[in-house]
Amino acid sequence: MDTNIEEAVRLARVAREKGAVFCLMPENVGLLGPGGAMRDQATPEHSHPALSSFRDLCAKTGMWILVGSLAILRDDGRLANRSFLINGTGDLAARYDKIHMFDVDLENGEQYRESDSYAPGTAAQLAETPWGLIGLTICYDVRFPLLYRTLAQEGAAMI
Repeated sequence: MDTNIEEAVRLARVAREKGAVFCLMPENVGLLGPGGAMRDQATPEHSHPALSSFRDLCAKTGMWILVGSLAILRDDGRLANRSFLINGTGDLAARYDKIHMFDVDLENGEQYRESDSYAPGTAAQLAETPWGLIGLTICYDVRFPLLYRTLAQEGAAMI
């Protein structure tokens, strides 16, 4: 995970040096791997190394970062696929836990069960930015238009 975090921070710094003021990162930016690897590397929010690194970068550069998501270990032992919006002072402006889990049975027999490891979120999330309200979603959420309608009706200028 450390290599992924270091590279994400490096690339965000390059973007900032080229004038970026808002950096959007992908889902599982800290690590992507099989469920066991994700669980082994997951840590609670307060001690997550990627979140600390990104908050520090924002505080030092004034850039905002939308962390697409990190695997966060919850108190109940399950994981949250959690997105974070970090403002230009390094403070958390918003958090969002992915609502819609990717559970699928493919014709070739392969199965994906995100819900085996992850607990779904329960609420849509809007956050104020200098560029307007942003609605937070993660990956598979895109297949559920009601979430996007809700965010738009509540005033999201960006999703």
